[in-house]
Amino acid sequence: NELTHAFVLAEVRKAINNADKNCAVIDAPLLFEANFEKECDFTVALLASPELRLSRLTQRDNRTPEALKARMNAAPKDEFYSSQATYTVINDGNSDKLRAAAKEIFNNTK
Repeated sequence: NELTHAFVLAEVRKAINNADKNCAVIDAPLLFEANFEKECDFTVALLASPELRLSRLTQRDNRTPEALKARMNAAPKDEFYSSQATYTVINDGNSDKLRAAAKEIFNNTK
C-alpha cells in the first residue's frame, strides 16, 4: 500500500481534474488509511451488518465464507469508518432508504 497509494491517488486526482463535471465520487476502501479524505469536501461511510456483508461478498467473490470472514475481520471495525466520515449510511438492502439517504446528503452539501 505504501508503494501504490501515491500512484493511485495521482491517477484519481488526474481523473477528477480532467472530468467535465463539478463533482466526483471516489469509491475507496482505504480512503482514510491513505489520508485521502483530506482532499474530499465530505465523506460517506456506507455500512452494512456483517451478515449482510458476508452474503454480498459470497455472491460476488469466488471465495469461501471462511476466507471472506478472515478478510472482514482484518478490516477496521465499522466504528472506525463512522467516526472518520462526514456521513454514515446503513445499506441494509432497502433501495428506497439508500436513495433517500443519498438525496439528503446531496441536498446538505450543495
